Amino acid sequence: MSESPLDRCPFCGSDFVAVSQMSELTHVVICEKCEAQGPKSRLTMEEAARLWNERAWKKWKKNRMARGPTWRC
Repeated sequence: MSESPLDRCPFCGSDFVAVSQMSELTHVVICEKCEAQGPKSRLTMEEAARLWNERAWKKWKKNRMARGPTWRC
C-alpha cells in the first residue's frame, strides 16, 4: 500500500488508526483507541483509506457547523 496519511478518528480524535484487512477482499480503517470502523471497501487498502478520510472530514465539518462560528479576540 502506498502510504497516504489517515485522518484522525472523527469520534475520539486519536491518531492511532490503521487499515485492516478483514477478509481477502475487504479492507477497513479501524481506530485502535475507540474501535470505530470506517466504511468497508471491497477494492483496495487505498480505497478504504480514502473512504475513511472522506468520512472523517464530513463528521468534523458537521460537528463544527453545529457548534457555530468560533470567535477569537
